[in-house]
Amino acid sequence: MIDVQDVYEDLCRLLDTDETLLERMAQALPVTHEETRIVCFELVRFLVWKSLYPNKLIAPTEEVDEVWHEFILHTELYREFCKTHFGTFIDHRPLSDSRV
Repeated sequence: MIDVQDVYEDLCRLLDTDETLLERMAQALPVTHEETRIVCFELVRFLVWKSLYPNKLIAPTEEVDEVWHEFILHTELYREFCKTHFGTFIDHRPLSDSRV
């Protein structure tokens, strides 16, 4: 089973080492860095659900979606994060995409 807290802590370590990612996430919302970390916890919860139920229609909140977009733009970090914690890349598809 995936431990949400462990995955979140790993994401926080990434944010600590890549200040550009944290700053872009904060600007996208726009909120403080601390508030961004709270949204990142919800992002992790969302990604865990997506990894467990890949064929289910699961939509993130608007805030989670904004942070997710910024994470995806850091493709190498996002790809490695997904591979490490979920075993696969978690695609982002618009809700209108019939393959969701």
